[in-house]
Amino acid sequence: MGILVPGVSNDTHQGFVMKKNIALTAFLLTAGMAQAADSGFYALGNMGYNTSSLSGQTLAFQADKSREELRFDNSKKFGAIWELGIGYTIRPGLAVELSYADLGSSSSGFSGSGTARMNGQSIAKSGSGQVSLNTSAYRFAVLGLYPVTQDLDLYGKASLNAINTRASLTLKHAEVENRTHNTKTTFKKFDTKSASDHSVRAGIGMGMQYRVNKQFALRGEYEYLFGKTNVAVNDQTILKGSGIHLAKIGVAISF
Repeated sequence: MGILVPGVSNDTHQGFVMKKNIALTAFLLTAGMAQAADSGFYALGNMGYNTSSLSGQTLAFQADKSREELRFDNSKKFGAIWELGIGYTIRPGLAVELSYADLGSSSSGFSGSGTARMNGQSIAKSGSGQVSLNTSAYRFAVLGLYPVTQDLDLYGKASLNAINTRASLTLKHAEVENRTHNTKTTFKKFDTKSASDHSVRAGIGMGMQYRVNKQFALRGEYEYLFGKTNVAVNDQTILKGSGIHLAKIGVAISF
């Protein structure tokens, strides 16, 4: 008769306990390996669309003998974007990411007119041109992931973004008319100026991630970046906007 368990010998009982310990150890090792698989570095790549645009401004200049007005059109949407970066899963459900993103290109037209009195003569000026725009950002983000199924996660994102918007202004056509002598001079594409706007903005986003396998995942997300854009030339704002809307699809590849 067994001492520890009635009807079971000591050898049998000890064997039973050993098997339980081995099973428990195997379970813990498996859980540890699974957690390790869920942590570590990964590469990310996204492509998508920036639905944002900028509003054109009207500038007026008045002096004793001259008056000028410069009108900028609303820009087109910034359009196609891409993003490349690296991430690190700190633990299941929490990750950080560093990336560079091209947030798209846009354009806007402008036109101007003015009059002046010079040496007793009446002068009229007019012109038109184009503004080319490009926006990019260096980004840091924190992701919180919630598992819906074994392969599907929902996540929220908070980001900090160093954004640079560059503008190039090209005067493509201009006319100077001397109304006193009834003469007119025409110029074509003779002047280009540059302008830029730099800002650091916070952003929030949400998305979902589907793990095809342990190394490869598909993503879809929406992000909104707070803050204002002011593109200025000689301290005069020519285009401005608020908020950036981004829709993206992409992949994450674990190392």
